[in-house]
Amino acid sequence: MKIKTTVDVEIKDIIDLICIGVEGGMMDWCQTMDADIPKDSDISEIPEDMHDFPRYYAPFVKGGAINFVVDETEGDEEPKKVRVGIRRIEAAMQMMADKYPHHFRDFIDDNSDAITGDVFVQLAVFEEVVFG
Repeated sequence: MKIKTTVDVEIKDIIDLICIGVEGGMMDWCQTMDADIPKDSDISEIPEDMHDFPRYYAPFVKGGAINFVVDETEGDEEPKKVRVGIRRIEAAMQMMADKYPHHFRDFIDDNSDAITGDVFVQLAVFEEVVFG
């Protein structure tokens, strides 16, 4: 028997996890990523030490997202463009908790590594783990 619970996660911790995933090797499958943040956005909810890193906090700004260009194609197909906003971040966190509980536990226990970050970013981009 299982009992489903809810865990509150700090924005800063998710931003750190995205950073770990990006810096830890996802560039094997991601050609580029950039921030898409509306002008004059309110970033007051973003931790101050993150203000210089918009490509990591973009999904947490109203209307913002991270745009990924990923190469999951073969042959002459064009790379896929994926916009990751807050809904995809929320869904990825839930998928990690449901399908990859050992990675979720590492994240909650502040024991994330490059693999944990990569799994999370792949869930946000592909809605599954495609690589690794």
